[in-house]
Amino acid sequence: MITETDDYFAHQIVEPHAHVLSNDPSWADRTYITMGDPDRFCMDIGISMYPNNNAMEAYAIAAVPDRQWSMRASRDLREGRHPLWAGPSRFAIIEPMKHWTMTCDENESGISYELEFQSRGEPYEVRQPEVRKRGHLIHTDVYVFQPGQVSGVLRLDDQTFELDKIGAARDRTWGLRHYGEGTLPHGVLAWLSVELEEYSIIAHIRDRADEVPQVRGGAVYYPDGTTIPLVDFAHDLDFDYDSRQLIRGSLTLTDANGKVYDVDVDPTLRMHLSGAGYVTEPKRRRGRQGNSLWHERWDLTDPELVARVEGLNDNVGWITVNDERGTGVLETSLGEHDRYKAAPSQLT
Repeated sequence: MITETDDYFAHQIVEPHAHVLSNDPSWADRTYITMGDPDRFCMDIGISMYPNNNAMEAYAIAAVPDRQWSMRASRDLREGRHPLWAGPSRFAIIEPMKHWTMTCDENESGISYELEFQSRGEPYEVRQPEVRKRGHLIHTDVYVFQPGQVSGVLRLDDQTFELDKIGAARDRTWGLRHYGEGTLPHGVLAWLSVELEEYSIIAHIRDRADEVPQVRGGAVYYPDGTTIPLVDFAHDLDFDYDSRQLIRGSLTLTDANGKVYDVDVDPTLRMHLSGAGYVTEPKRRRGRQGNSLWHERWDLTDPELVARVEGLNDNVGWITVNDERGTGVLETSLGEHDRYKAAPSQLT
């Protein structure tokens, strides 16, 4: 099938853009933007294309103290691959790797917005080893991380938030994740994004249950385009056993020039990415929703509800780096782990 994107000089295989290298239904091309003001709100917005599942899917999740809104929209990919939209959500690339706009019309979820993302550093690629199970490739993808700032207006039911260069980060990813993205069965994931006055940090950490590193990547970003890779990573995370949620976190990062960054994370808000489809259960996971609009509002003071939705979480708050205070997010997911212990997950 020839599509409008075939007119771009960007082919990678001897097929039209409608076809990718793998025929796995989880193969996706996507972007994700996270942002937040630790004293007011936090929000994640994403859009994904699933060429082998004939689906374009968008999501938005947002939280204020004690409450979360979640919305997912999906459509038939045969309606077009460009522009990027699903349901009430629209994404536009104004300047690649520099400037995106995101809009969401008013809808029954209570989430609507007119926002724009401006980069605050060059994109940085992080790769991880391919994962195979019984000889079958189950995880291989490209991560591209980039810091930025978001401005515009966000509405959550009757609340309106004005955003003026709120710290943000973008994850531009493509590839295959066969078994979903809910709670890790084994090991720990910690993805850090920090915005400071003169620079930004993004770091991606994933360890096995026995603490052997699987993924280590990230960089220090400067607005003038200078990007310094991170080369050494250590973490000390504190999880509440019963709720499984992150209480605090400390990381020690070292860049390629030998500079050490002591990072302390004090979460004030939390978003549960299960509301965006980050689950493993086949009918509810991302890319499998079918053509529909789904939404829910969650009372985060209800421990039974939180236990059902807790899995991959964005912990937004104040983050201190070498005594300088900034804002950002520490995204975490915890499975069976030799050092970090928590009650069994209820999320599927």
